[in-house]
Amino acid sequence: MAKGMVGSKVKQIQCLLNSNYDYTLTVDGKFGESTDVAVRAVQRCSGLNPDGQVGPQTWKYLDTPMSGCGHWRAIKSRLPRPTPGRKLTRSGPPSVFTDEGPARPKGLVSSR
Repeated sequence: MAKGMVGSKVKQIQCLLNSNYDYTLTVDGKFGESTDVAVRAVQRCSGLNPDGQVGPQTWKYLDTPMSGCGHWRAIKSRLPRPTPGRKLTRSGPPSVFTDEGPARPKGLVSSR
C-alpha cells in the first residue's frame, strides 16, 4: 500500500494511525499526503526505512507500536500516578485510566 492507492486496506491503515498513534486522519480510504506523512513518521520511529509504503513490517508496527512510539508515547506524560498500594487500570478509551483500589495478588478472594 502506498500513496495514491484507495480502498478498505487504506481505511484500516488510517484507523490504526488514528487509534494507535493519535493521528486525526479522515478515514476515507484514500492514501493521500496526510496518510503518507503519518506512515513515514511511524516508519521512522519504528526504525524502518521511511519510504511511505505499507508492507509487512510497517503493518506490524501500525498494529503494535514499538515501545516509545505511538499512542503510549503521546499520552505517557498525561498518565496519572497510582496511589501507593493501588494499581491503574484502563477503562473506556485508551487514554482513560482509573485508580482501581488496593492491588490484590491473583488467586485471593475478598472476604466481604
